[in-house]
Amino acid sequence: MGPFYLLLALAGGFLLLLQLVLGLLGLDHHGLDGHDAGQGGHGGHHGDGAAGPALQLVTLRGVTAAAAFFGLAGWGLERAGASPWLAFPLALLAGFLAMLLVAVLMRSLLRFEDDGTVRIEGAVGRPATVYVPIPAAGAGHGKVQLMVQNRTVEYEALTREGAALATGAPVTVVGVVGPGVVEVVATPTESELFDA
Repeated sequence: MGPFYLLLALAGGFLLLLQLVLGLLGLDHHGLDGHDAGQGGHGGHHGDGAAGPALQLVTLRGVTAAAAFFGLAGWGLERAGASPWLAFPLALLAGFLAMLLVAVLMRSLLRFEDDGTVRIEGAVGRPATVYVPIPAAGAGHGKVQLMVQNRTVEYEALTREGAALATGAPVTVVGVVGPGVVEVVATPTESELFDA
């Protein structure tokens, strides 16, 4: 089985090296790994950030790493004089551990990816402008526009106290009321600050 182990080690090592070179050149872009849209990559949803992407064992990188380490371990054990009955299961274990290590490393890397989702919690404390008038004292919802994560976003808004807020009025977001709804308060203008 020595030539078989050596062949797997060389083939797996070559494919790992090829994937590394393609990655450095930016040509693999997750397509070789099964992390494309719908599978937890740039196009998929990563959950709420707490759970992170799922652990994927069977990927091209994982399989090539498993083949390389299976071949290296088997070839090395046979060269060291281990019996085939011992070399084969130990080589399988080495291959599985390599595949597991690649899966864990890829999961860690995917956690750092930005999925581009604007988080409404990022609006709290930010200045905004009334887009659709907001009724007084929580009597209904209007809309505000503001910048969150370098994007102009629009949320439904309400104010719990004070007068109605007209279109164009400066406000500050003070809390998140629900999905897509924020609470705002009027922001004093410069003239109001000087008059006080």
